[in-house]
Amino acid sequence: LNCFLYRSDKLRWISAISPPQPIELSSVQDCAQMQCIRAYVAQQPDELSLEKADVILVHQDWTKLSDLHRGWMPKSHLEAIVNPKVRKRNLSDALKVTNATATA
Repeated sequence: LNCFLYRSDKLRWISAISPPQPIELSSVQDCAQMQCIRAYVAQQPDELSLEKADVILVHQDWTKLSDLHRGWMPKSHLEAIVNPKVRKRNLSDALKVTNATATA
C-alpha cells in the first residue's frame, strides 16, 4: 500500500479491501452531512451515483442516507449541511425508513 502516487488512491484501496462496518444511525448525530447539488453518475465500481438533493453522511466513509450505500463521489457535486436541525431531521428520517424496511 505504500506504492500509491496519491493518498486518495491509497484510501480507495483500503476502503475497497476493508469489510464495511454497519452504521448505527442513532450514534452518528454529530457527523458531517453533505447534500448533492447536481447529479453524478459513478465512473468507478467504488463510486456512488447521486441524484440532486441526496444526503451523504460523512462518518468513517461516505454513506448515502437514503439506502446506506457507501462509496466515493466528487466533492464538487456536494455542499455541506451546516444547520444542526436539518442534520438531525435527515438522520431521523433515515432511521424511520431503515426501521420500516427492516420490519417489512
